Amino acid sequence: MRFIKGFGQLGAAIGDSAFRAIGITIEQGYYDPDFNGVDWKAVHERYRPLVETVKTDEEFYELMERMVDELHDAHTHVLSPLQAQNFKKHQRMSLG
Repeated sequence: MRFIKGFGQLGAAIGDSAFRAIGITIEQGYYDPDFNGVDWKAVHERYRPLVETVKTDEEFYELMERMVDELHDAHTHVLSPLQAQNFKKHQRMSLG
């Protein structure tokens, strides 16, 4: 699982950078080159104008999670920094 570093309070420029980074990360690193039959580029472009409407970090990460949900893959997620921290903490606790 890959993690994209958190951005704290997202500004418009940082939110756009994060949006592009998420798109590129999936485009280049997704396990299925056919994206489960989904046109990933079209999905990514459809969400671009929606990024401009979010008001909080939480809304941004929820929107990104909805975007990757379109891949119909239970193992691909976009986590907020807090969610990523909790995931890593839980993972360490589960391993030993």
